[in-house]
Amino acid sequence: MPAGRNASPYSRRPDRPGGRTADRRARRRRDRESPAGGYDPRERLDALRRIFFTDDESLGRQKLRLLRQGDEDPRFRPYRENVRWIAGSVVFVTLNVPGSNNNLGRNERMDAEHAARMVANFAWLTQAVELARQPAIRGLVVFAHGDPQFDRPADPADGYTGWRYALRAHVSTLDKPVLYVHGDGHRYRVDQPLRDLLTHDRISAFTRVEVFGSPAVGWVRVDVAPEGERLFTITPGGVPPPPAQ
Repeated sequence: MPAGRNASPYSRRPDRPGGRTADRRARRRRDRESPAGGYDPRERLDALRRIFFTDDESLGRQKLRLLRQGDEDPRFRPYRENVRWIAGSVVFVTLNVPGSNNNLGRNERMDAEHAARMVANFAWLTQAVELARQPAIRGLVVFAHGDPQFDRPADPADGYTGWRYALRAHVSTLDKPVLYVHGDGHRYRVDQPLRDLLTHDRISAFTRVEVFGSPAVGWVRVDVAPEGERLFTITPGGVPPPPAQ
């Protein structure tokens, strides 16, 4: 390589057999074993909890009073990112259900994290649904990150199988509008992907909103009209043109 230029980290060198191919394999293996940019993902999550989820107020200029699962139930004290609030006669709940297969299938340590976290998630979702059953409540909004892949067949290696089943079971018995908001897929869409297990008909009370993601970054506005005929009105906006191919 000519003097004065920085060597590429993927340049072929005599002491690096296989050059770029070996480096890419090593990087993929490292990412599987230790995601989060090479950091310990559990340590990074704990840092986020210490920085952003310490009290009972939301972020933002107009703060909301939140109920955190970690304060509500000592069994789930670590899961402070799971919160709940009521506004406009609607229950809002957030749950830590991430993308990348819900952190299942990386290694034994991550599988154990997945199992413990989903116990907390199932309990928190159940409490939110029970609260939404009250006569004064008009509906439920659920926020998570991962795409549950609603059309995927049940598979032991699928980190969302139990999550889809729980959503279907709760929505089928709640008989009120449920809005499920997630990201992960980096594309905007609004649909009704949840189907009845017996009839395979779409469950009309359940609406999914997948928010924008890079490279098409935009925003989504959800208007709630407790006294209106339609409880949720969804409006996308601010979408830049996609990059040239």
